[in-house]
Amino acid sequence: MGFNGNRGIEHRTLEWVDFGRQAYKCTDRSVQELAMRGKVKSSRETAVAAALECFRRFGYEGASLNLLSEATGLGRSSLYHYFPEGKEEIALAAAELVEQRFNELVIGPLQGPEPPMVRLGKAISGLDQFYNGGRDACLIDIFSIGDTATALPGRVKGIAFAVIEAFEKLSADANKRAATNPRASAVRAIVELEGALVLTRATGDRTIFADTLSRLPYILSVS
Repeated sequence: MGFNGNRGIEHRTLEWVDFGRQAYKCTDRSVQELAMRGKVKSSRETAVAAALECFRRFGYEGASLNLLSEATGLGRSSLYHYFPEGKEEIALAAAELVEQRFNELVIGPLQGPEPPMVRLGKAISGLDQFYNGGRDACLIDIFSIGDTATALPGRVKGIAFAVIEAFEKLSADANKRAATNPRASAVRAIVELEGALVLTRATGDRTIFADTLSRLPYILSVS
């Protein structure tokens, strides 16, 4: 997958979650449909993955235990078996999964040993995959509003600072002899990405997110 300043992202990889023998594109179906089809296995790992899509769709406050039960295919007793602390523990497990995926797809590549442009290209591919071409809501935002901030103290802040620092380091590596402000560039990159996600979902125009990804080399002064 590559990026082009005029054409935007040239190829998009949708996020797939493996439920048993077959992979399902969770972001293209409601979590209720997955549950009704009986495709979600009763294990903690797959329950967390399904719960994550439920939180993405309905937000923390909107994802009731009934919806989480439908999404995971687990009854109330089974939910409490895997998550004794209830909804807060489910949200914590989902946030940990977000952190793991984001580290694998974005932060890890940004911190790699390759030249800055190669690292950024991999991170752009990861961002496109993580956000499903801009179709999916920002989980960092979802897990930072309402009661979630109390349920997940410091978790979302840690993810946000980690990606800012990774972008900052990348920009600094690419501009060791130039008079730039890597921190400001990193913050601007995050602000533009977040805004693009909101507008993409509001308008249904995925080129908004793709074009923002294509501008990241310019924003971070990486060439």
